[in-house]
Amino acid sequence: MRSVPAGPNHRMAGLQWGSTLATVQRNRAAAATVAVAAMLLFTGCSGGVARSSERGIPEGLDIDWSGEGPAGGWVEEGQTFAVVTWGSSSCPRVASALEVVADDHLDLTFDAGSNGICTADMAATTHEFDLPSGITKAPVTITVNYRDWDGTDTLTLD
Repeated sequence: MRSVPAGPNHRMAGLQWGSTLATVQRNRAAAATVAVAAMLLFTGCSGGVARSSERGIPEGLDIDWSGEGPAGGWVEEGQTFAVVTWGSSSCPRVASALEVVADDHLDLTFDAGSNGICTADMAATTHEFDLPSGITKAPVTITVNYRDWDGTDTLTLD
């Protein structure tokens, strides 16, 4: 049998192997984190009070957009509706509260998206909601509030 000499070169080889193993483990952990972040970024995820939220405007959704502020429309009349917001594609707004104010009036509140650094582009995000049971009359007025600024918008679902 051949013995491995103990000395500075032998200890150095052990340190190199140990540091290489630690680097591989760090790289695997970083790759897993990136994979999870990408999955969350590229899938339509709900979050907040919306039934679902997805990038873009789904085909077949009939909305009337004036070119400013959000737009709204029925997905299934009297059951589900959608509100389309515009903003950074990497930090879309999140619907955080939906409250019945009257039998024909809702208050909807959006929080700013918080995915870190946001792109300076303008993209649509569609948020779908179940119509609360307290709404019994039409047309339905929706007051849209924003926690990150004092403005409001008003939508009507005919």
